[in-house]
Amino acid sequence: MEHGVGPPIEVHTGSVFDQRIWQTAGGSKSYRFYLQSLVAISSGYVTLEATYIDSWSSDTLWTEKTVTATAAISARSGNTDWSQYIEVGGITTAVASALRLRLRVRIGSATSTDYLYVDPKVLVS
Repeated sequence: MEHGVGPPIEVHTGSVFDQRIWQTAGGSKSYRFYLQSLVAISSGYVTLEATYIDSWSSDTLWTEKTVTATAAISARSGNTDWSQYIEVGGITTAVASALRLRLRVRIGSATSTDYLYVDPKVLVS
């Protein structure tokens, strides 16, 4: 998306991916994705959301919780520079279930040379 001179008229939000990962119950875990960008991206424009079951009573009575993280991404130094990442942590699922991970990017303006690369392999720790 390209805009003319001046501030962008609107900000667009889109999901880069929406992934589900099977997670066992108990134990706090963190989920990390490595990124690289051709341009610096301010904090708040790239977010990672994790939605999971945080309490369970029965098949018909449970609650979900969503945790969101954001990170400022520096422009990469080269195509092998995977030092930038975004991570959500402190996630403890109440029961074994599918954890939903969603990476979102908010774009106010961009040019045809502005790229954000995402390694789709999640690091779980």
